[in-house]
Amino acid sequence: MNLSTKDRIRMRKKMELEALPKEKLLEILEEKEIEIENLNGLIRRLAELNVMYEKRYEAEKKHQLNYKIEARWVDKIVFVLKGTNKFLKATEIVSVLSKKDPYINEWDLGKTCIHLNKAVKFQMIKSYKIPGFKAHYYGLPQWFDTNGEPLFEYKITF
Repeated sequence: MNLSTKDRIRMRKKMELEALPKEKLLEILEEKEIEIENLNGLIRRLAELNVMYEKRYEAEKKHQLNYKIEARWVDKIVFVLKGTNKFLKATEIVSVLSKKDPYINEWDLGKTCIHLNKAVKFQMIKSYKIPGFKAHYYGLPQWFDTNGEPLFEYKITF
């Protein structure tokens, strides 16, 4: 009779386990039960994450469907900021818009900056400059505290 490698390994492990004292077997069994419980916890956490990401995907999909090509530039900028839910530089805003709108391309940065300044002027969005960095970041007014500083939950998105 010709045994496969897997079968030989199983037989060797079985013989090793049979040779161990009962206390050692119980200890190994407890360790394996703890491992199984930890793995079950991880599986539950992955299932929760999966549900969360599915909800986020559906929200993003719904948000994408609400994009209007004929909307004003300022409204498109606000739409992008709401959709990403984080501070963005002008180049990042143009990048997102160019993926959603066939009439906007990566070279529309100058046009975008004009409309960003308009949106800031009319207080639809706010600008924030991190000391020591060249670029300005743009966000929605509700993302700032009364001192004009970004709220903590949005500060970590830079």
